[in-house]
Amino acid sequence: MIMRRRAGKCLGVFLAASLLIAGCGTQEQKKVSLEMTSPEKVIVPVQQGEDFFYVDGSGKRLFSQVYEYAGTFSEGMAPVKEGGKFGYIDTQGNMVIEPEYEDAGNMSGGYAVVRRAGKYGYIDRNGKKAVSAHYDSAQAFSNGMARVEKNGKVGFLDSSGKEAIGLSYRSATDFNDEGYATVQGKKGYGAIDQAGREVVACQYDSMGEFAPNGLAKVQKGERYGFVDTQGKEVVPIKYENVRDFGKDGIAVVQEHTYWKFIDSDGRIIINKGRKNAWSFSGGRGRITLGGKYGFVNREGDFTIEAKLANAEDFGENGLTVFRENGKYGAMDIYGNVIVEAKYDRLSRFNEYGYAVAKEKGKYELIGGDGTVMTAPEYDGVGKIEMR
Repeated sequence: MIMRRRAGKCLGVFLAASLLIAGCGTQEQKKVSLEMTSPEKVIVPVQQGEDFFYVDGSGKRLFSQVYEYAGTFSEGMAPVKEGGKFGYIDTQGNMVIEPEYEDAGNMSGGYAVVRRAGKYGYIDRNGKKAVSAHYDSAQAFSNGMARVEKNGKVGFLDSSGKEAIGLSYRSATDFNDEGYATVQGKKGYGAIDQAGREVVACQYDSMGEFAPNGLAKVQKGERYGFVDTQGKEVVPIKYENVRDFGKDGIAVVQEHTYWKFIDSDGRIIINKGRKNAWSFSGGRGRITLGGKYGFVNREGDFTIEAKLANAEDFGENGLTVFRENGKYGAMDIYGNVIVEAKYDRLSRFNEYGYAVAKEKGKYELIGGDGTVMTAPEYDGVGKIEMR
């Protein structure tokens, strides 16, 4: 695949129950329905040999132009490469910023990262220089702030291009939706807010990003726990290992080599230990039993028996990718197989109801109900976005 960057969107999916008629009675069978955006409304970069171009969800060519590289659309623009330089096109294929950069990123918050003479800076949607190219690395704007690095030190710019948080950290994450970033200072890891205030002291050996419930995993020595955005150790640092909280507000902790599920208050809610377990996602917790993968509910009961060779966590759309006999398919949280396990690779279904599959060395697009949307003819497929 040629996708280089990710951009979050609102999910265009929903869970539903379908009624199936069985004999003289009516039997309700739960099943996930995936809302799929019309093919003509999406746009995706693809690669064939040395050529890059754009197609819609059915594989129809959108522009006549072929590029040396074609990037993902964001905020109505995409970076493309012509004559060894990067510029930007709009959703009609018009070149709106002429190719003049060594590299170029996606638009985010009205700005894009570009590289010139080996250094990174930012331009706006009109191609006007917003921040001069003098950083060693630069990231896309996230929640109004952009992470930059120079001479081994990391800091943040605000939307005006000003260094709002000085370059004083060894490493940092982007700011999350709640306005917090994990940073590495001289004495360890901690967290800051967008004013640069240290809300979690830089004292930990490692620290994760804050989950939606406001908790982040931390490490001291060989033990792990969780802190909140005020620096309070909500889950004691006493476990052999932990995994991040998911959007369901459930995490897993390892104690005496076994994994157990806990809630946001640190209470163990599924006490039965597992040899391996992962945080809840989509209302299901992924576990292994006898070397096979399965899923349990909040009561610890199996909803999908541990019979799968491998499986990923469920997405918010209620689907997961699983593997059987060396091939990949997709199923929903009720165990219904949406895509048969026949592909060499299979991505998750995205917010528009599409997935990318690889078959016999080539890539194709799959629709939300498993329908093959394009022939397996591409050497690479990028991120699908709206036109």
